[in-house]
Amino acid sequence: MIFVPIGVRLPPGLGIQVDQRPLHTYSFEICGPFEICGPESCQARAILEGDLLKDLKAGLTGDVKFQTAAGQVVVVPVSLEGFSAALRALP
Repeated sequence: MIFVPIGVRLPPGLGIQVDQRPLHTYSFEICGPFEICGPESCQARAILEGDLLKDLKAGLTGDVKFQTAAGQVVVVPVSLEGFSAALRALP
């Protein structure tokens, strides 16, 4: 699931960068459609596969990037510690 705050600019999409690897960019049409929007955020499902999944498994840190309605780029740092172990634990 991908959660973004209310007021996100949709056309630029969502960027995910792992360590210093190339940026993976996804349109919200690919991630979406949004399934639930509440007072603070909206959520959509995204399939992790291909190069992004390989990068996430091998990476140490990541950045999730999106734009506000005013065009300001927001970068949310995330730790990838335990990511591979969590995937292996899924049924």
